[in-house]
Amino acid sequence: MRKKSWRQFVRKNNPVAAALLSSMGYNKKDCVTVKLEFLRMMTRLQLDPARMKLLTVFFETYLPLTEAENEQLV
Repeated sequence: MRKKSWRQFVRKNNPVAAALLSSMGYNKKDCVTVKLEFLRMMTRLQLDPARMKLLTVFFETYLPLTEAENEQLV
């Protein structure tokens, strides 16, 4: 998955694609943007809370943000 660009998948209406954004190729400077796009996808997909939690845990396992990066999201 590292060879795939995360930008190719942000417009997909696929929950698996959303979770896998964290495993795709991105630069360290793109981490906050990738997380922001993931959150936008979660909002757009309107999943039930259990599925949202599962995908979020997966995403955050592979793309943990620092406190400073998380503050950029706010």
